[in-house]
Amino acid sequence: MQSKVNQGSTFLISLKLGKEHFTEDQIISDFKFSDDVTQYTNQLENPNLIAEPSSIDFINDEEKSTVLVVEDNVSLRSFMAQLLKQKYNVLEAGNGEEAFKIAVNSNPDIIVSDVVMPVMAGTELCSKIKEDVRTSHIPVVLLTSRSSLIYKLEGLESGADDYLSKPFDINELQLRVKNLLSYKSSLKKKFGNGDLFTPDEVSVSSVDDELMKKAIQIVEDNIPNDHFDIPTFCSDLGVSRTMLFIKVKAWTNFTPNEFIQHFRMKRAAQLLELGTLNISEVSYKVGFRNPKYFSKCFQKVYGETPSIYSKKFSV
Repeated sequence: MQSKVNQGSTFLISLKLGKEHFTEDQIISDFKFSDDVTQYTNQLENPNLIAEPSSIDFINDEEKSTVLVVEDNVSLRSFMAQLLKQKYNVLEAGNGEEAFKIAVNSNPDIIVSDVVMPVMAGTELCSKIKEDVRTSHIPVVLLTSRSSLIYKLEGLESGADDYLSKPFDINELQLRVKNLLSYKSSLKKKFGNGDLFTPDEVSVSSVDDELMKKAIQIVEDNIPNDHFDIPTFCSDLGVSRTMLFIKVKAWTNFTPNEFIQHFRMKRAAQLLELGTLNISEVSYKVGFRNPKYFSKCFQKVYGETPSIYSKKFSV
């Protein structure tokens, strides 16, 4: 070691080559790297998954969620893709830069990414995904052979929704993906059932958090405005029509029109419960020009007409 005051220190470390200087108990004879596919195929009860690169074209089944698998090891990526495609649509990328382009263009439901990759690492990919308004709603699971706590924290700080160390258990990987997708689905279902949630309840990035809060506030401010429409919504939120659809769908499973209607019906129910306004007045208060159309929309949501609904709260 060489050290100079106020300048720093230099450490020189010499390591012996070969393994002759190790004892037998210090050598792991069957050591395998975390990317060795045999560690994963050996976990299969019926190892009929092919670990070689697949030439099968991507097929989009709208009934299935889409997973983007990001891994620079071709054989492992192919294995993971074939494992997951039994239940999901699967897209593949060999590095973070390629994956980000796919995420922007294809809007997958979840991303499973290795951390150590050429061109762009998984942690950098995760940060870009969570910081870009076009992709910030997409959950990310990071995979890495780095088991040290500091690297796990680095992954979580980049915005990762979950983390697995390599070599991972294939059943655990499938469960992590399933649970994250189920959580998203349950929030959408909760919203669809009329149970309003706040952005704090949702596992989203700060970008998505702010955008969701702004979207809800814009709609609530415009509930009485019968001229409020999708172009106005897009303009006020600062996104394109396509991006509005993607975001609202990701948060709630609603279309933008259904999203607006949801808040209007919730406000209408509150006004009817108060019993201070008649049906026509309530319809105008929630942005409807035609009371008959309002009644039809209300009945579709609550299963009964506004007049019958309001009578339940009259003294």
